[in-house]
Amino acid sequence: MVGFGLGVAASALVLFLLGRMGQPGGVALALTTSEIVLWMGMLGPVFWVSRRRGSGRLSTDFGWRIRPIDVGLGALGSVVGRSATLLAAWPLYTAFHDLLGHPQVGLQAAQITGPTYLVFGIIVCIGAPMVEELFFRGLVQTRMVGLLGAGKGIAITSILFGAAHLIGWQGPASLLSAGAIAAGGSVLGFLRWRTGRLGTSVIAHSLFNGVAFAVLLATTL
Repeated sequence: MVGFGLGVAASALVLFLLGRMGQPGGVALALTTSEIVLWMGMLGPVFWVSRRRGSGRLSTDFGWRIRPIDVGLGALGSVVGRSATLLAAWPLYTAFHDLLGHPQVGLQAAQITGPTYLVFGIIVCIGAPMVEELFFRGLVQTRMVGLLGAGKGIAITSILFGAAHLIGWQGPASLLSAGAIAAGGSVLGFLRWRTGRLGTSVIAHSLFNGVAFAVLLATTL
């Protein structure tokens, strides 16, 4: 959590400094640099714990490996995860009716233009699934499950996963987004726990985000 907090603070500082410099490189550069700094804060503890308290191998300590079957399981998991997010959001949809118009937490759709589409797509479909799964389902969930058991460990990790997305606060709709993301995170957590590997949850996460990115492209291009 300290690493994540430092990553968030450093990311905010980067955005502030770029803003003071007149936003050189536009949104694409700001998005790239801020995400890289945030990911450094998340990956730092992963590698530190693995070296100091584990075997030094991410595959052994956090299940960082993939098998061919994980592609199919991940695809199925993405469908189940998407269904879970819809079920979580539906009861409050009327209160936050603009959620579909602003489905992402963080960067607003109006800011994604030109080369930013490519950067945003790489981040949400490749970078974020790998980094977030290593941090949340690899490091945090492994520890939580070891301390509290599978049910509570997955639940707490999923709540933290959803709450982490509040750093891109866009108003009350962000609360609904975070709750829906937490519901989807519980599916990712189950895949990680049941298979013992991060391959399934990484693929499910990537496809899950890919659907949202495809919707964004379809509605803005």
